[in-house]
Amino acid sequence: GTVTKARPKRLRVLDVGFTCSKCRHGQIAKFLHGRYNPPARCVDMKCRSQNFVMDRTSANYCDVQELKIQEEIEDDSSEIMDHYGDGDRDAGRAPRSIEVEVVHDLVDTCQAGDSIVLVGIVRAVNSALASGRTGKQAAENSIYNLYVVGHSIVNMTAEDGSRGIGTLDKGGGPNKRFKTDTSSSSSADIQYTHQQLERIANLAHADHKMYSMPTR
Repeated sequence: GTVTKARPKRLRVLDVGFTCSKCRHGQIAKFLHGRYNPPARCVDMKCRSQNFVMDRTSANYCDVQELKIQEEIEDDSSEIMDHYGDGDRDAGRAPRSIEVEVVHDLVDTCQAGDSIVLVGIVRAVNSALASGRTGKQAAENSIYNLYVVGHSIVNMTAEDGSRGIGTLDKGGGPNKRFKTDTSSSSSADIQYTHQQLERIANLAHADHKMYSMPTR
């Protein structure tokens, strides 16, 4: 899709140490998905205090950036759509968009106007909690917003500003290949057969117990 918005990168706290204000026992609290989650009780069974002091110097951070991606509807992709049997199903429909969250090395890999290929996991967040509301009533809200946690980004926009959209070679047959232009002038064209694309798709959607991590 096309990047329509790229917010400035920010720091997110991954974990931080807390010290019990009573017995001075320390423990580490992890903030999953950036959500503030302090310890509920002291881990010392003789103390069990609920008052803690945060040790800000022990915090670990990571870079995080929010993007907004809009799907591309290209006339040149009609051959690909026809090949997979989709036809004109999406003709006349407005392009869809979704929020994307990237961290670590994926931060600042693209900017607004770039055409990218994104691989990630779709997650849902409570709309009330995401807007900053707190309390039981906000937690019981039944409206959720979908967003994507990016795991891989391929920037298809060349240095001259032109989009490197994959083109389909003329000619039939099961060995028809897709050519993908890369953003780097020193990189060679990457070609995949339809059998290879199907294997990649099956592997990407396979259950995690089917293959070992190096294989995936």
